Amino acid sequence: AYYRCEYFLRSSRKSKERMSDTELFFVGTYTKKEGHVPKGCGEGIVAYMLDKKTGSLVKKSVLSSIINPTYVHYDAKTQKLYTVEEITHENPESAFLIVYDVNESDGKLTEVSRANTRLVAGAHVNVYAKNVLIAAYGSGNIVAYSTNDGHLGTKGMYQYTGDGPNKQRQEAPHAHQAIVSPNGKFMYVCDLGTDTIWVHSTSDLPEINQPVHVISTPPGSGPRHMVFHPSLPFAYSIMELTGIILTFAYNSESGLLNVVNEVNSLPAEYDGLPSSSGIRIHPSGDALYISNRTHDSIGIFPLAEGKIDAKNASWIACGGECPRDFAIDSDGKFLICGNQDESTLTVFKIGAADQIDANYGTFPCNTPSCVAFATSNP
Repeated sequence: AYYRCEYFLRSSRKSKERMSDTELFFVGTYTKKEGHVPKGCGEGIVAYMLDKKTGSLVKKSVLSSIINPTYVHYDAKTQKLYTVEEITHENPESAFLIVYDVNESDGKLTEVSRANTRLVAGAHVNVYAKNVLIAAYGSGNIVAYSTNDGHLGTKGMYQYTGDGPNKQRQEAPHAHQAIVSPNGKFMYVCDLGTDTIWVHSTSDLPEINQPVHVISTPPGSGPRHMVFHPSLPFAYSIMELTGIILTFAYNSESGLLNVVNEVNSLPAEYDGLPSSSGIRIHPSGDALYISNRTHDSIGIFPLAEGKIDAKNASWIACGGECPRDFAIDSDGKFLICGNQDESTLTVFKIGAADQIDANYGTFPCNTPSCVAFATSNP
């Protein structure tokens, strides 16, 4: 019995080691040409398997029965994939939030439920507890649906108002992301159109009440996305229109954010137009990563006790044109970058948290818009 037990334990360990050699991830793609996506030709939602020994990618499955799945979110607790379709003003009644079961071996998706959101340009989807949160860029609002193991129920909505000084990009509210604080008490909505991060209580979700705080960012900055430090009371937000990273001190009891630092996400010598996009924090909390589309780069910013060490920042070429989004794997060892206008994915090997050790090359993927590992992403 002892030998059989030892054999079983060794086999289990080897099995787990083999499983950790690969990781499934999903890519949402633009399936149609849009004003900001002139080359839109994506296949839908594409599942890939990353081989962590070789850095190679294998396309596992494709879900093509969807329009512009601009953002995808994998919920590790329920093993469901959530996606929102980006539909323009001409046809908002055809925009859906869709939930899928995931086959973990090949990434095949089976629809569980859907809801007609009627949102214009849904930009981000997230899951908190038994609620799905959607930020809509075009209609400038936030929507929440209750969910029970992927089955969608009651809907709540909050409409923002206002504008900003950049009349081409800030003529109205443009909600770009909704995330929840680490303690689950507050929801933060980045509104590019009004230079605001709106803070709501999560206590009544899916009903969304008046904001409890209104956090202003510099005029014309355009907050796009934000992340929280995994263990320290800090949050970081990337300003799309100026390329500035704002570091906030985060009060977990009140939900208030106070700016403590501003850092340029672009090299000092860059004199082009900023167009920052993705922001991710390394699982260790020791580095912040930013993608910049007009610079075609990923900036790497070491974090010392939660504060950005700008002097030791570095930049790497993203391996393609227009790095709209990227994701870091669960071990913090690989970064996958989606190059929208190049129609490629680039695979990078991370060494230390703030260091890229290798570029494993690019792989074809038509007009990627979002990258999400089958673990979790903000």
